Amino acid sequence: IRRTTIAERYFAAAYRRAFDPVWYGPGRIGRDYRSRHAMLTMHIWFLHKRLVVQGDTESLAIQEELFELLWNNTKSRIREQGLNELTINKHLNETQQVSFQHLTHYDHAYEQFSGKAEKRFEELAAIVWIHVLNRSETATDDQLHRMALYIEAQYENIVHVCPAEYFNEGRIASVRIPNFDEIRDANTGKALPPNPIPPEDILPENWYSFLNEAGKVYYYNMET
Repeated sequence: IRRTTIAERYFAAAYRRAFDPVWYGPGRIGRDYRSRHAMLTMHIWFLHKRLVVQGDTESLAIQEELFELLWNNTKSRIREQGLNELTINKHLNETQQVSFQHLTHYDHAYEQFSGKAEKRFEELAAIVWIHVLNRSETATDDQLHRMALYIEAQYENIVHVCPAEYFNEGRIASVRIPNFDEIRDANTGKALPPNPIPPEDILPENWYSFLNEAGKVYYYNMET
């Protein structure tokens, strides 16, 4: 029971951070299924790496449960798209393939460029462009670099800094989401116009949304 509880806490932390509306407003990340899934995959990867680093039997078992939660939630988000139920497993398999490519790309960046910070930084920016922004032609170097800085900081925070006594209880303190003010246009060098959070994504304080198994949205309050 404890493993399941801890895995659920990890997943909830990753889900809340990955779907924070700041990413999809000021951060200029697409609000489509694939972009949002990539953000969730990114945040699952941080937790996965910490569990692998810890390497004990309990951590590895929790890691398996964490990925099981990811795939179950993925099916809910596929259902949210209104797709035929008979095609759910097909779409899940396709998403899993893309997800593993994304995850292994991070592994590659940190393994191949472990002692080469500048090259790793550029590789992380490329990962964001490929997997999160889907090779968008409107992406700017400034946007990519802010995202890469976040990945470096969150990786260090989750994998190396978060105290074991907190992490092993599922208590995750994330670094701040990047400040996306005045992102610079790659061609002109001028600040892009503000891109506010869509009104439909703004919830009252301490309220969050989640999907049930059928892909229907429900809301909950962290304080009640």
